[in-house]
Amino acid sequence: MNTIALLAGRLPRWMLVVCAFASLAAASLRATDDAGLVIYRNGDLASYGVAGVPPVTGTFTLSITAPKGPDYTGGKTVTLTNTVLTSPVVENEVALGYVTFGAPTLTFTAAGETKSVEVTVTIPKEALDNEITSGTYSYAVSTTGWGSGVLPGSFRIDAAVDATLPEDGFKPVVSISTPADGSSYTLASGSMTIPFAFSVIVNEGRPMVEAVSASFGPQDGDAASMLPVALTSEGVGTAAVTASGNITVTKAGTYTLLVTGTNSIGTAYASAHYTFTVGETTPPTVTISSPAENSNYTYRTGQAPVEVPLAFVGSSAITTITNLTVTDNGVALTYLPTGLGTATAAGNVTLRYSTAGTHEIVVTATDANGKTATATTHFTVNVVAPTPTVAISTPLNGATLTLPTGFTTLDVDYAFAAASNNGFVVDAVTAVLGTTTLSPTLVNPGTAAVTGSGTLTNLPSGSYTLTVTAKSAGITVTDTVSFTIVPATTLPPKVVINSPADGAVFYRMPCGPAASVPLSFTGTSRTTGAVITGLTATLDGSPVTIQKANLGTASATGTATLSVCSTGTHTVVVTATDIYGTATATHTFKVDVTWPRTLVGEVFFDVDRDGRDDCADFGLSCVTVTLLNASNQVVDTTKTGCNGVYAFVDLVPGLYTVVATAPEGMSLTTCSPLKVRVDCWLEVAPDIGFGLDFAKIKGMTADGNTIGFWKNNLQKADACRTNGTQVSRTDLLRYTCRIEDFAFWPFDCLSLSTATSILSKSSSRPADLLAKQLLASEYNYQNGAYLNGNAQLTFAFLYWGEYVLTNANCYSSTYVLWAKDWFDAYNNSHGGAVNGPSS
Repeated sequence: MNTIALLAGRLPRWMLVVCAFASLAAASLRATDDAGLVIYRNGDLASYGVAGVPPVTGTFTLSITAPKGPDYTGGKTVTLTNTVLTSPVVENEVALGYVTFGAPTLTFTAAGETKSVEVTVTIPKEALDNEITSGTYSYAVSTTGWGSGVLPGSFRIDAAVDATLPEDGFKPVVSISTPADGSSYTLASGSMTIPFAFSVIVNEGRPMVEAVSASFGPQDGDAASMLPVALTSEGVGTAAVTASGNITVTKAGTYTLLVTGTNSIGTAYASAHYTFTVGETTPPTVTISSPAENSNYTYRTGQAPVEVPLAFVGSSAITTITNLTVTDNGVALTYLPTGLGTATAAGNVTLRYSTAGTHEIVVTATDANGKTATATTHFTVNVVAPTPTVAISTPLNGATLTLPTGFTTLDVDYAFAAASNNGFVVDAVTAVLGTTTLSPTLVNPGTAAVTGSGTLTNLPSGSYTLTVTAKSAGITVTDTVSFTIVPATTLPPKVVINSPADGAVFYRMPCGPAASVPLSFTGTSRTTGAVITGLTATLDGSPVTIQKANLGTASATGTATLSVCSTGTHTVVVTATDIYGTATATHTFKVDVTWPRTLVGEVFFDVDRDGRDDCADFGLSCVTVTLLNASNQVVDTTKTGCNGVYAFVDLVPGLYTVVATAPEGMSLTTCSPLKVRVDCWLEVAPDIGFGLDFAKIKGMTADGNTIGFWKNNLQKADACRTNGTQVSRTDLLRYTCRIEDFAFWPFDCLSLSTATSILSKSSSRPADLLAKQLLASEYNYQNGAYLNGNAQLTFAFLYWGEYVLTNANCYSSTYVLWAKDWFDAYNNSHGGAVNGPSS
């Protein structure tokens, strides 16, 4: 009989020990203390103790397991009964009240079912008296109601009390010094030895420790699995005992070490237990030799599934492999392993796939110690499939075909193309009109590109559906077109008068020529295959001679100029004829007599390109200006005068367009062409402005000379010397006088000496640098160095330079220097290109 003692700290003077005994044949009972420790297992002897100054109460849980034999099927209600065995002081009826059950009856529904009930043992002060100061209250707990053939089982409770003990008690205190509770060890080979040590101490030195013991076993095992451990002890028979021993472990797991110490106080004892885990350092290993990580396999549609060889090995350095499993994307694979039960086990599987996807292979090996290891590899199965196509090129989907006039059927050609890719071929092509199978002529059948054609003969009017199907590697694609054949229809042609507009008004001068009215019309056949065969026109009922264009085609045009002298409303009628009829159109127009109008306007040089004709700008002469009427016909062309003004006279009222031709080296800064309505006797058109276009000037030629050239000639002319000069003093004086009054005022009061001074300046101010180059450019202009030989353009170029210099404070330094660079390029042209800076 095994005895397990529990002690929490030092024992007080008064102590209660509850001992339990069970010997069950079929039903079994076990107890658990209120701290959760199992102390009764399958009827083995165990004990439960509490201590303290009376009254003393102890509570534990009693578990009862129904029989498992064939004679018991469950469905029983069992009653707990308690019998007093010994009672040293009080009557048995009183002693029975010291033990209470949480539930006196329990109902079992199945064999082997376990039920629990809370048991409370309370020993009051009245359990002892002055004459009897110690003793044991014993009880027998049993169960009834199982039925015949079932042993009810029994359970014994012994409560030993002794009022003569000192309050601090003599019960031993047990403590384990090593290993620490919850210690973890590593199993490096087949077995390992773990040393332990503990001590047993009795308070106040009495009674002495009589015996120590230790046992060891799995944490979740029963009492039978707890094996005794040999001890080496010192001090047995004294109040302080030390003991040690060794535990041998051969398998990983969680174990319980239980040590006890017993003194001479009856059945008193104490115990302590610790838990530690033994781990395995060398788990098994798993190796996947095939497929390699991130391998790729290709399945071609229509062929046998692609094969993926899977090979793997599980091994252990310290024990045997007991299981070797493999999954593919979490799904277990079935295979026949080799080597299970040995240190090395292996597996080989041939996997077959015909669908695309990424796969994760996980191999798990388990050894005899319950340790596992896994290995993972990934591979991808790619499916190469063709993407066949088929397209009907003719007839077009939704086409409407018209029977020729006089015919009741029509032959319709059809054509299509089928293709495949990724190394596949077009295996088959079929064509169906409605439900009728066709026999097209195929070109390159059995290749990746197949074309087909044929003729659908003698089709009457109606709706048709043509379907072509192509197949490649079992993949089928189709193309369908629908078309309609309609009977022949005939429509007469149509004719449209383009000009004059219906209700238009034309003018002529008193005693002037007849009004000119432009006539234009178009005749169009509306029946397929028809052509315009004739065009006619009349004015107020009289035939008009017209010019005919494109007769014999589906669209023809007639034109004429009508000269009309009489005022009033006039009617023009035109016709267009084809084989299916004649179309007619009519417009009216009016001719009035009016006095002549005049249109005037100005073309100006826009020096700052702001689109406004302001005080700094001037009129451009010799600019070509063209006047167009509402029909976009040229009415007149003229040139601007010296002040930039132009005039058009003898105009009739109406809407006109004014177009000015850009002078060389310039571009528009205002709107053009201008739309102008002439109503008054004198109409003024908006001004048209042109400014310098440096992109056009860049690359023009000029015969310019540098600053040094002009400074040398001016210095010698100022000193009245002639040696080494290229320009006479007389010419320089004339040039200087003209420059002084050229445009603005930067060179006012200019003389030979002041000109030399300006050209000799060493200042780096942008305005001073521009003044030097500009002055040299003006001498070049006076000397006849024109841009592309164009004096007016060169004048405008220098005019712009003086405007920038005069208003240098209004421009950025960058712009002033950019202007300086243009005159520098002009001065360095020497008869070549003027390569000024880019914009």
